[in-house]
Amino acid sequence: MQTKPRHRYLATLLTLLTLAAIVVGGLAQAAAEDRILLESGGRYEGTIVEENAEFVKIKTRAGIYTILRDDIAKIIRSDDVFKELAHRTNALRNDDSEGWYELGVWCREQELHPQAIDCFHRVLISNPDHAKSRAI
Repeated sequence: MQTKPRHRYLATLLTLLTLAAIVVGGLAQAAAEDRILLESGGRYEGTIVEENAEFVKIKTRAGIYTILRDDIAKIIRSDDVFKELAHRTNALRNDDSEGWYELGVWCREQELHPQAIDCFHRVLISNPDHAKSRAI
């Protein structure tokens, strides 16, 4: 009898996770944007449209901005984030609950929300009692 309530709980949890992934699916586009991190602590997110040794131009939702290279701390290109995600995903075994949890945390930090949900979902499939994933 313990199995059926637990099965219902997991089915409900998986349904909620799936719905959450659909709701935040629109955020994936934002996560796929290039990011320019400034020395001052600010940042721009959008699509880099031009760059040279002196400046970088980025198209954001608010317009096109030209940022001097001296003001840039780091450029994170959208394809770099997804390449890193693929590399980290390929290094994990399906039953590595802790590894999938850590990848989910990393995805959240990168604002890859649908991918983070998928990682936490994988944790709960292999380990339904994983406390950290259940707490999210």
